[in-house]
Amino acid sequence: MEMITKKYIVDENNRKIAVQIPIEDFEKIEQLLEDYALFHLMKENQDAELLDQADAETFYKQSAKSKPEKMNPDTLIVINQKSQVRG
Repeated sequence: MEMITKKYIVDENNRKIAVQIPIEDFEKIEQLLEDYALFHLMKENQDAELLDQADAETFYKQSAKSKPEKMNPDTLIVINQKSQVRG
């Protein structure tokens, strides 16, 4: 595991109140948190209905026409798209 280079910001009583880290470290941490959250979201919704790409596009186009307050923020759509890997 990599060490994070950090600088502590202290108040007038020498109490730590903030941390300053290089942007590269922050971006790595941010990516790790996003990946972790996405993994758990996918794991929780592994039994969700799968849509092919055409159905997913139709769903999102219809959703875009809806008012945002009427949309369910917990809806997860998983696109089942076949990919070809070329070596």
